[in-house]
Amino acid sequence: MDHPHPPVIARIHVDPAAIRENQRHPTSDLDPIVVTVDDRTVRGKHVEIRGPSEVRYQRGQPLSGGVHVWVEAPATVVLVDGEPCV
Repeated sequence: MDHPHPPVIARIHVDPAAIRENQRHPTSDLDPIVVTVDDRTVRGKHVEIRGPSEVRYQRGQPLSGGVHVWVEAPATVVLVDGEPCV
């Protein structure tokens, strides 16, 4: 009997510390968008979600790292620079 695999979920959030660093230091060019899939994390400046997605907030249940608001995408997610995430 085949058991369907659960969909791979990409979680996308913004790193406010990277934005602050970029604002404080004009030569800084940190990537503030963080995409996590399973145990893999990539960063970028422009992310494209190719399919459905949801914005989530769970009071009192942040993601690891204290992330309170994020996008969940059970779809193809790519950095516009070309690196596929999912």
